[in-house]
Amino acid sequence: MAKKSSIRLIAISALIVSIPLVTFMLEGLIIAGDDTIFHLSRIRSIATEFQFPIYMFPDWNRGLGSPAAIFYPSLFFYVPAIFWAIKIPRAIVFDGFLISLIFFAGFFSYLGFRRILKSKFLGGIAASIYISQGYFLFDLYNRCALGEVLAMIFLPLAISIPRKKIFESVLIFSAILESHILTAAITLPFLIRFNWKILAWILGINAFFIVPFCYEYFSIDVLIKYIYTNPLSEKVWEISSDKFLNSIGLIGILILIGAIFERGKIFWISFSLSILFAIMSTEFFPWNFVESIFPGVTTIQFPWRFMMFYSITSSIAATIILDRIFTRKFLIIIFCILNSIFAMKTASEYDKPFFLIEDNPFEILNADYIVSEIGFEQLYRWRDGIDSFVDSRITSVNHTQGKTIIEFKDVHGFLTLPILYYEGYEIRDESGKILPIRESPKHLIEVEIESGSKIEVEYRGLILFDVATTISLVTLIIFIWRWKKCRSE
Repeated sequence: MAKKSSIRLIAISALIVSIPLVTFMLEGLIIAGDDTIFHLSRIRSIATEFQFPIYMFPDWNRGLGSPAAIFYPSLFFYVPAIFWAIKIPRAIVFDGFLISLIFFAGFFSYLGFRRILKSKFLGGIAASIYISQGYFLFDLYNRCALGEVLAMIFLPLAISIPRKKIFESVLIFSAILESHILTAAITLPFLIRFNWKILAWILGINAFFIVPFCYEYFSIDVLIKYIYTNPLSEKVWEISSDKFLNSIGLIGILILIGAIFERGKIFWISFSLSILFAIMSTEFFPWNFVESIFPGVTTIQFPWRFMMFYSITSSIAATIILDRIFTRKFLIIIFCILNSIFAMKTASEYDKPFFLIEDNPFEILNADYIVSEIGFEQLYRWRDGIDSFVDSRITSVNHTQGKTIIEFKDVHGFLTLPILYYEGYEIRDESGKILPIRESPKHLIEVEIESGSKIEVEYRGLILFDVATTISLVTLIIFIWRWKKCRSE
């Protein structure tokens, strides 16, 4: 009975905090979050090319291309891409995807919270509070940071896994890794717990993503290495006091009051960690000192992302306090529903929706994963037509199904293509012959033309990438076989 009431509460809370998205979807609108265009473009590109794994988005940056799929895990984005490919209205695809993330976060976090709190009912309460937390909804509605939102679906379950649960640890960490690599970097030490068997399984199953990512990250001086997100400052707290911090404040006040009376071990662990994670997200934490001991630690941009972990621990602490305050379960349920309504009203004020143009592609300009020497300024100059990156001998450039068809005239020798150079491109002439290529001084592709007036450009990746994909497939088959064998025993 407790399980059914918990599931109902989670479903009600998820529906309440989804109301703005449901409204937008019915009206054909989408939320204007910070990363909306980025993720819409990812879904569109995956739907257009639909290959697995995907490495390159050739039509990004005005056709210059972007290896964003190498640097940003895309596994879960294949789901909305399927619906996009079969011509479901884009507002339904995108808003529906976001709504599903809220429900999945509720149900998956419930599995983790009920294990931590040793109660199905309290697990449901914690899950309801979790999906109503300010940072979760801020990520969803304001930032549209879908990688973090996906990772937050699995985090409560991750921290609840017993040490001996090797197979569960591998699956959950793989899900986090395929959601958001920065969150995975933070949680890796906790999940593997110096168990090298877990680490080996993780590396093997996810080799198809890990190997290309590591190869490109360490072989190319990409711009993302120099982008740093500052911790939450006093100014940010002031600006966000009427939005981001409202939901955090409600739960925060609850656990602070509870700390006066509560003496339970689980409460004090979660309460102490909540304080720690909140401070680690701000400028009050000595990040400069940490950087001096571990050089480069802050370059992965995570300081204020510790609010993800605050959301987990504060949800646990708040649940324990509610269980102490109210003697009747229905009063706790009412509190959670009111908290969800309050969170929904706060989230609905984050941003204004905008119309999604169904027929036009998105103009995506993403410099994070290009060579740092090019930089934002040069990319913007190319975009605005201040500098030309198109060889005057090229007459047409067309993108289709992951390939770029380039036509030209009067060429014998090297031709500079309006495509950024990355290892793994393959260029064929009209007869199907593979042509030699090299990198130009501006990091564009130069191809040697012998004859003809048309070439076909396709990113095929490296042999190393194909080997990694094979390793992932073989490891996954062995992993499933071992898992079934252990369960039968």
